[in-house]
Amino acid sequence: MNPGYAGRQELPENLKINFRTVAMMVPDREIIMRVKLASVGFMTNVVLAGKFFTLYKLCEEQLSKQVHYDFGLRNILSVLRTMGAFMRSNKENVRRQHHDEGHERHELVQTGGRR
Repeated sequence: MNPGYAGRQELPENLKINFRTVAMMVPDREIIMRVKLASVGFMTNVVLAGKFFTLYKLCEEQLSKQVHYDFGLRNILSVLRTMGAFMRSNKENVRRQHHDEGHERHELVQTGGRR
């Protein structure tokens, strides 16, 4: 049913007449990324979604159009799901790192950026 997708075939004409034409639009990947990041537990989901969106957009535009490069929504969601699983499995390390970064930022502010 999805002729542009690998392994799919065009629907025969005698079946096409039984279906109505539907208008579709391209999904807003940045919003989808933001929601997925929030759902797997990232507090800075807005910033991360923007960075991921830019990364995937640049890769899609600048890398060659080879079959093994997949920057579709399935791949994006798979990567974000894996990030969430990694974060949950290393929850204590992530907390400690954020805590340490917070102290480092606080120290830099107090010293005026000098170490």
